[in-house]
Amino acid sequence: MRTFTTTILLLLLALSVPGPGWAGDAAWEEVVFLAWGTEADQLGRTFPREDELPLGPHGIAAAADGTVAVIDQPRKRALVVGPDGELLRTIDLPGWPGAAALLPDGTLAVADQRRRHAVHVVGEARDTLLAPSWALPPARLVAWESSPGQVALAGMDGMQNRLPLAAQDPRPAALPRGVPTADGVSVWAVKRDAALVVGWDEQEVSLGDGAWPALEVPWQPGEGIVLAASADAAVLSLSTVSSGPGPLVVGHRLALVGRDGVVRETLAVPAMGDVPIPDALAALPDGTVWVLVAEDGGCALWRARLGGAR
Repeated sequence: MRTFTTTILLLLLALSVPGPGWAGDAAWEEVVFLAWGTEADQLGRTFPREDELPLGPHGIAAAADGTVAVIDQPRKRALVVGPDGELLRTIDLPGWPGAAALLPDGTLAVADQRRRHAVHVVGEARDTLLAPSWALPPARLVAWESSPGQVALAGMDGMQNRLPLAAQDPRPAALPRGVPTADGVSVWAVKRDAALVVGWDEQEVSLGDGAWPALEVPWQPGEGIVLAASADAAVLSLSTVSSGPGPLVVGHRLALVGRDGVVRETLAVPAMGDVPIPDALAALPDGTVWVLVAEDGGCALWRARLGGAR
């Protein structure tokens, strides 16, 4: 059963509007379209009553080699798509799959939303890692390339733990807030005094209004989330919300921000369709971004590259 917070998030996504330039933005390219259905290359969805939200894929997870796992929650499986849009394989998932991370070696870690504390590692072997009780359920799983492979679990209150994938040592280890980079730097974002502050460990930079997607109505900064980061730059998901009377309107944009605080490039995110997708965005530290958008008849997976990344 979804929490109240999650339900509100889904409603915000459903009501979001594209930023300027989405319809003709050549930076986005369609990787693959996955139709609704029961075939191997199709996605499951529900057709609920008018007073219920439809249920479709929970989201996506990306790996450094360009593959993307689409978490087909209704059918309890993942569809792994290659860089050219080909379906590489399907993976049956235990429990009620939610947030996920896909490692470059093909290992998939996915949170079980029904069991809440469980994170399954699906690869050559299946193991269950117990996440801390504050992760109810895990908000995000962030792949972290290290040896051995590990996953950072981001809790709903901003805390997180590192979950080692080795079955012989399933104990989580505490991490500083934020998304860990491959060399151990923690990159985080937090709202402070109506501004968004992005930090690389102890170094902080503040983003100005120009980084946020502006709306045609009075607006205020919404949420800023670090999707991926390196020691030099971070890929952020930024949202703004209308602050005047009338229906709630949300603007959504991706931004590449350097450690010097310079916003190198921004990109509008398309409006979500009539099927909410909680984890519709994925990114890599090099600035490659993906979005899964519900459309008529299925979901389209789009890819773009934010320039200036190293």
